[in-house]
Amino acid sequence: MRLKKYRLLAEAEEELYSAILYYRHESNRASRDFVSAYARALKLARAFPHAGAPVDLPVRQMILGRFPYSILYLLNEKDDTLYIVSVAHQSRHQDYWRGRLEDNAE
Repeated sequence: MRLKKYRLLAEAEEELYSAILYYRHESNRASRDFVSAYARALKLARAFPHAGAPVDLPVRQMILGRFPYSILYLLNEKDDTLYIVSVAHQSRHQDYWRGRLEDNAE
């Protein structure tokens, strides 16, 4: 199966790097495990974009295994690209990322 192209919004990229740094501070292994969990979830979302649990359609989420994070994404049918809206810690308010959809609307 062909994987969808993907793009991280700038804020999602910052969240991803912050999480990696946090886990690197805990241990190199924790950081590697987090990156692996992220990569698996992203690959699944790219292969099967409708498999993620609906959050607020068209936004869906993939949970990162044992880590308290989710990838929030949407599929833009026009350019056939998966847009990563957030790499969200599950303790954050569930709506904090919604403004990003408006800020990045085409």
